[in-house]
Amino acid sequence: MIGAAAAPRPARACSPACPTVRPASLCEVGRGPLRIRATPHLTVAPDARAADDPLPAREDTRGLVWHGRMTAGVGRSVVSVRVRHGPDEVRARTPVVAGTWGVAVDTRPLREGVARVTFAAVDGLGRTARSVETRVRIDRTPPTVVLDAPAHASGRFPVVVAFSEPVEGMRADALDVVGGRVAHLDGDGAVYVAHVVPHRDADAVRITIEPGATRDAAGHANARADVVSVDHESPPWSGLFDGAPTRWVATLPVR
Repeated sequence: MIGAAAAPRPARACSPACPTVRPASLCEVGRGPLRIRATPHLTVAPDARAADDPLPAREDTRGLVWHGRMTAGVGRSVVSVRVRHGPDEVRARTPVVAGTWGVAVDTRPLREGVARVTFAAVDGLGRTARSVETRVRIDRTPPTVVLDAPAHASGRFPVVVAFSEPVEGMRADALDVVGGRVAHLDGDGAVYVAHVVPHRDADAVRITIEPGATRDAAGHANARADVVSVDHESPPWSGLFDGAPTRWVATLPVR
């Protein structure tokens, strides 16, 4: 009938996997079947990308944990994770719920070291999102530390602090010193040098580092260091006669 309003076009399904598509921006209505115009996109948090330095990864009781988002997926979407280290690998899968996902991968079968991690996703229409790859350093071992100091000293002396791997948080007050004090600390990463000044009345100076004073990149606290002991002898007083019979000049050790 002339002037009558056109009947609304009934909603049409993209596929049996997606009876109704919302929001409408995911699809457009054309002649024939609905056409998908947005492609799935996968993101991983923290930002996963191939890097020169692998991201440090500390394992908890569930293994390594990742989470992220998937946009423009239609129907039931699934994210799969593959972790490879040499000839060995582990896998895990997780559904995408309301655009987000999270997965824990049990990497205990893999040895420590740098592993490659690949993330991939597929939606209910069989469309795949571009995979994301990164590298992680599997680290299960807390850093150990060794102290090296001279056996005897009569004044200031150095103590070499050598960790098994680079650590963060190393400061002068991380050293526990009995019978002296740390005047200065040099170094970074895995090797440091502490300059220790003994107390005048101390027979020995004992140095150690308590557990938890530093942490490695994966968050492991350092183990306790063995105590090193340095025997201390205060230099004797010395005198200089300056030529005047009534004047005596005493010199003290410079600290």
